[in-house]
Amino acid sequence: AASMIKQEVGSAAPQVSTPTTTAAVVHSVSRTTTTAHPVFGTLLSDMGYKRVYLTSLDKLRELPVFEKNRAFKPHRAAAIAKEKIANSSQTLPGVISCCEFAEDLQQPASQPRVLILDGQHRRGALRYMADKKAWNSSEESILVEVFPVSEEKQAKDLFVEINRAEPIRLVDLPDQANEDIKKALEYAASELEKRYPAMFKLTSRCRIPHVYSDALRDDLFQSGLLDRLQIKTGEECLEFLLNVNQKMSEYSDSKWAELIPNSSPDALATALAKARANKFFLGMDKAWMLRW
Repeated sequence: AASMIKQEVGSAAPQVSTPTTTAAVVHSVSRTTTTAHPVFGTLLSDMGYKRVYLTSLDKLRELPVFEKNRAFKPHRAAAIAKEKIANSSQTLPGVISCCEFAEDLQQPASQPRVLILDGQHRRGALRYMADKKAWNSSEESILVEVFPVSEEKQAKDLFVEINRAEPIRLVDLPDQANEDIKKALEYAASELEKRYPAMFKLTSRCRIPHVYSDALRDDLFQSGLLDRLQIKTGEECLEFLLNVNQKMSEYSDSKWAELIPNSSPDALATALAKARANKFFLGMDKAWMLRW
């Protein structure tokens, strides 16, 4: 079993701040005349190793996502959108990163094979905003970088490299967890979040007794718990977690103080009060994953 150390990939070069400034910089180094792509539309620059397009949400709306990508979380996209709507924001920092398979670049196909590598939640946020009439879905105001690839391995390598710019969990890296384990963890975490929404946060920097869905999945994966207990499906994983949660709900205050010795009495009491009010205890102490 892998160790219980959180695996996050380090930082890379910062992304640009707004579509407007990015478009200006990219256009200034363009080495080609503007050409329309059958999917993305207006070409701003062909740099050889990638092409940059100015496109619209309508053109991106149904674009498939790379299969190794992390599961799409509608609530995360909605949270991004709601914040932008509240701030009357009409900017989209960064770019949507895609790959296009080389065989499709050799012919004028109307539907080349193109996949989103990074940016699915930003696209989801824009779809949410468009549905609320807060984003013009037909306007070409989104920057897309498209990398030509010839095989799946190149797409996977690009996915890992791109995600070095933001936290990515070991469980989400290609070829780490098998697909059955990933699906089981995703299902169980998603179902728990539906049942205990007040106890799930959108950031990994949450305090006990809260949990962050991606961290929960990764901690469970790295603990080797599913392998040790031969848990194969999402339903089995969820049932196990609910049983653990029930047993933890029976712990006394003294038991919790023993399990979390570094917490101050006041902080522990506050966390326990919220956990008991919401009947959710899995975020109190991650070490339970090693006790079962």
